[in-house]
Amino acid sequence: MSAPNGDRPAFWKSARAREPSTRRIVALLKADDRLDLVELNQAFAGRLEQRFQSEPTFKRAADRARIHVCGIESFEAERPYDFIVSGLPFNNFSPAFVGRVMDAFFNFLAPGGVLSFFEYMYVGPCAVSSPEAPSAHASKTSTEF
Repeated sequence: MSAPNGDRPAFWKSARAREPSTRRIVALLKADDRLDLVELNQAFAGRLEQRFQSEPTFKRAADRARIHVCGIESFEAERPYDFIVSGLPFNNFSPAFVGRVMDAFFNFLAPGGVLSFFEYMYVGPCAVSSPEAPSAHASKTSTEF
């Protein structure tokens, strides 16, 4: 990948330890790239650290990757990013919080940089409450609605 403004490519990732996109981004890193992974959840950050110690694709990029255990609002970028990729579940957040996150992203982004974000449409069946099943464990799953 080449940077949109001709500078050294840089990446930023709002991380989740098991996202397939994380593996793909790590695989695309070049020798002069850096990858900052921001993860609020300490357990997920620990899984990412394990991947950089054990998986071949991640091990090759370990010297260019840093894991930051913090929220996006407290993250401090050392310099602007040419690429920002986020997998944050924006539909789960308040509009005010989404606005603050987007402000942070645009403050971190270099002129001519690219912001990309995604959200999973379907993760798998999950139990939900329904009027027909007043018990603590619902009888319907998300695929039945």
